[in-house]
Amino acid sequence: MSDLKASLPLNLENGQSQPARDPKIMGKAGFYLPILLKSATVVESLRRLPKDGVDFMICFELGLERTATPRRDDRMNGMLRILLLCGILFQADTWGAIPREEGEFRKPELVELIRLDPTIRLDVRYATTNNFAHRAVYREARAFLQRPAAEALVRVHRALARQGLGLMVFDGYRPWSVVKLFWDITAEKDKKFVADPRRGSTHSRGCAVDLTLYDVKTGKPVEMPGGYDEWSERSAIDYSGGTPEARRHRELLCSAMEVEGFIHAPAEWWHYTYRDWELYRNMNLDFSEIKLPAPARPAD
Repeated sequence: MSDLKASLPLNLENGQSQPARDPKIMGKAGFYLPILLKSATVVESLRRLPKDGVDFMICFELGLERTATPRRDDRMNGMLRILLLCGILFQADTWGAIPREEGEFRKPELVELIRLDPTIRLDVRYATTNNFAHRAVYREARAFLQRPAAEALVRVHRALARQGLGLMVFDGYRPWSVVKLFWDITAEKDKKFVADPRRGSTHSRGCAVDLTLYDVKTGKPVEMPGGYDEWSERSAIDYSGGTPEARRHRELLCSAMEVEGFIHAPAEWWHYTYRDWELYRNMNLDFSEIKLPAPARPAD
């Protein structure tokens, strides 16, 4: 019994047990979460618990003395209430957890773009308040991709250099928790511009990049038909408005990216997904948790 008491209340975050953080959400149901941690169903979990552990939870739920032995009616009433609360909590917590994915996936290898080519410019808006969320959601202004995507992006960047242009990156790998935040704060009418966290995102797989072109001579971004993260018709890849020069830049970026295996997003001219995205799992690593390969030692 003491082991059960010591473990409560708990919360699930990214598949791990954590101290409960939000009493408004957890409430009394947080007391019962341990029975969900190791079993496929609530009923199976209850069957595995010792009888005094179940009695303890029923007494807690019904406000009885913790040392009491519940009557048969109390036991039935208490169990029904516990099952209901656990079901509600299980649904809420599943919605708040990174999606479980079955199958074989490549081992992730996130690399930092500017380590591959320091002439790639960064404008990581999500590390500032200059974004649609009006808050900084990254602690650091950094950009990562899975190695094959990152190396393909470097080839795009170097090919564009022959035309006096380069790539300016707004975002790359995005932790799943940020994907969910964006979904939660976005109005229903604009959901097409954000990924559904229940399915995950190509960003959280490390295979999507938001970017534009910049002029090598000035270092400034070139004109595009619409702004980055502008949720309007101007963001569409086939938008026919804007200046001819802006449309030319958009089409030039699209052509260069497609040559190296990137796929454009119909609603966002700046968003490209690498062709192998389905081979990687969604991830929820903070930038500081990404283990980068050690720099190569110079040859003797």
